Amino acid sequence: MIDRSLSKRYAKALFQAALNKDAVDEIQKDIVSCQLLIDKDSFFVGFLLSPQVLTSAKDALVVKALRGRANDLFVDFILLLIDKKRIDHVREIFEAHTVIYEAYRGIIKAKVVTAVPLDDAQEAAVMKKLHSETKREIHLKKVTDPDIVGGMVIYLGDKVIDGSVKYQLESFRKTLKETKVY
Repeated sequence: MIDRSLSKRYAKALFQAALNKDAVDEIQKDIVSCQLLIDKDSFFVGFLLSPQVLTSAKDALVVKALRGRANDLFVDFILLLIDKKRIDHVREIFEAHTVIYEAYRGIIKAKVVTAVPLDDAQEAAVMKKLHSETKREIHLKKVTDPDIVGGMVIYLGDKVIDGSVKYQLESFRKTLKETKVY
C-alpha cells in the first residue's frame, strides 16, 4: 500500500527546495521528462526498483543518465530517494509535486468529453469560457466518446458540468417516470 502522506512530504520538500533555488519551472520540466522516461523505459525502472542491485550501481546509473541533462537539485533528489529506499514512491511523489506546482502557478486541469472531436474554434470557445469562470490558466484534455450522443461533459477540478444529450435524455426520462398522469 502506498503511503500518500510520505509522497506529499517528499514532493513538498522538493518544491520548497526548488523555490529556494528559483528553479520551480525547471524542476517541473525535469519531472515531466523523467515521467516520460519511466513510462518508456521499463529497464530503467526495473533496475532502480530491484532490491538485488546495489545502491551504488543505482546512483551511478542515475548520475550517468541525468547529470548534465537535468537540474542538479533534481538529480540529487533522485539520489536521495534511492539512498532512503523511497525510489518506489517516485511516481506518486511526481504526481504530488505536479499538484503543488499547478496550484502555485494557478493552473487547473480540465477535461472535455465530446461525441465528435472539437474543432479549433470550439476548443478556443471552451478555453475562453473556462478561463473567464476560473480566472486561472487551463490545461485542457480533449476526449471523444460517441456514447454521450452530443453536447459535452466538462470535468473542471472536482466539478462536473454535464451538457451531454445523453444526460439530458436521461433527465427527461426520469422526469417522465416521476410524472403522475390522472
